[in-house]
Amino acid sequence: MTASFSKRVFAGIAGLGMAMAAQAANAAVDPSYGGQGTDKFTLTAGWVFTDLGGSIGINGTTDTGTDVDFNPDGGGTNTNSFMASANWRVANRHRVSLLWYQTKRDVSYTTTQDIQIGNELVPAGATASIDLKNDYFFGTYRYSFIKKDNLELAGLLGLYGSNLKFNFAASAYPGNPSLSFSTSESTSLPLPVIGGSFDWYISPRWSANTSLSGMSAKIGDIDGSIWVLTASTDYMLFHNFGVGLAYLHTDIDVDVTKKSFNGNLNVNSNSFLIYGVVKF
Repeated sequence: MTASFSKRVFAGIAGLGMAMAAQAANAAVDPSYGGQGTDKFTLTAGWVFTDLGGSIGINGTTDTGTDVDFNPDGGGTNTNSFMASANWRVANRHRVSLLWYQTKRDVSYTTTQDIQIGNELVPAGATASIDLKNDYFFGTYRYSFIKKDNLELAGLLGLYGSNLKFNFAASAYPGNPSLSFSTSESTSLPLPVIGGSFDWYISPRWSANTSLSGMSAKIGDIDGSIWVLTASTDYMLFHNFGVGLAYLHTDIDVDVTKKSFNGNLNVNSNSFLIYGVVKF
């Protein structure tokens, strides 16, 4: 997906959320409501399809690393994985939740420019490969400032965790085909966020949710920004089981100066989730 498309999706979902809030605030409460917004536990499991954009740069002792694109061959960056989430309504207005999913990228290509990666300069024309794996954890606490039978408006505090593993290898250097290079890098990025969420309980079976959170700050050895937008809708087929669809946009741009990892990470991803829902 292009950046302009992502911005249009972002603006469209934000507008939809405001429209939902306005309509729900003026809607009459359906007397048949019975359980929406009151379930103690909600568990989901399913599949996530991600269009993964971004880059990673590994700095050397004296040189700044070149940004290595996640899509160096232009072949597309679609990836998919299992996903799972849990939500616990601790009290009437208090909720905590956790989402986990994963992205992977494995590609071989021919470099089109010199790449500075750590202390190694890989020349244009070399054969290179990227193996990227990222586990994401998104935990939130929400307090509902407004809670009615058919809607909830909450403030959100959260932690977006990313556990990154990156392997890069290059060989067949032009002019010196016997040369080769490889490196393995890994780091964990706990990124705090603040924002809000809106839930609309459309009917006893159907609900919709949207949230926006983020932060731009320097915290310890991590300096940068993160923004997370979500939109979802669930439909309960039975009293305790239903299905759902969700959209998740993540934009991360951070500089990291850890002893174990010194570089830059940029992630711009659009994910679509399909899942089953259990409520009790």
